[in-house]
Amino acid sequence: MKFHAPLSLLGACVATVQAYAVRAIPPTLYIAGDSTAAKDDGNLALLGWGEKIGQYLSIPIVNNAISGATTRSFTEGGNFTDIASAVKPGDIVIIEFGHNDNSTFSENPTTGDCPGDDLTTTCNYNGTTVYTYKRYLQDAVDLLRSRHARVIVASQTPDNPFAIFTIPVYVQYAADIAIANHLPYIDHFRLLLVTYYALGADKTNDLYPLDQHVHTSPEGADYVAQAVAKSALCDSTSPLKPFVTNTTVLPSYCVTG
Repeated sequence: MKFHAPLSLLGACVATVQAYAVRAIPPTLYIAGDSTAAKDDGNLALLGWGEKIGQYLSIPIVNNAISGATTRSFTEGGNFTDIASAVKPGDIVIIEFGHNDNSTFSENPTTGDCPGDDLTTTCNYNGTTVYTYKRYLQDAVDLLRSRHARVIVASQTPDNPFAIFTIPVYVQYAADIAIANHLPYIDHFRLLLVTYYALGADKTNDLYPLDQHVHTSPEGADYVAQAVAKSALCDSTSPLKPFVTNTTVLPSYCVTG
């Protein structure tokens, strides 16, 4: 007797096989961020961590970070949309902004966010509605999740704490969005403070060349990348954890709570 399976059953089987095939392919990590993650922009003394993280992960990496970017400019420039168009289900996206968002809207009306710690406050610039950091970040999360990407929210990196020490509100804002969406969170700010205080002032100062306290040298970028790997190792929910290739990264202990 011949058995003819219903087309619906065959379709379900094909879909299942395809789904497993997709999961068998290693994901790609996409990075959305600012200059602290970006390429050197022609200045070899400076480098962002997105160019170093490949030393600690076994998956392909696409560094989409842009110098000077804010959550607003990354949104309005179509950069989140570009990443959403490129990702495949199961790919991973780290979103990390804050340094440039920290400028007030009045200081930087063309790329700055509307001030506020909610999703609803808006401002107006020449007839354009401007939203808050949290709203832009939430919209990015929603867009990427709609493409079945796995999103990780990261706080901004700290300035050199031996030159200037502040805790920007955007560190907490990023954490708030991660918590509200049940997403993995890289506490880049605190992880790096632990590393920097362990290294000491002289060594940390050397990681910030050209008499500035925001952008790292290539060696500094390596420490910042290590913090990303450490966060993954310390977080059982991180989609990056299975792909970390070096477990002896700094800081030497997990930073939680």
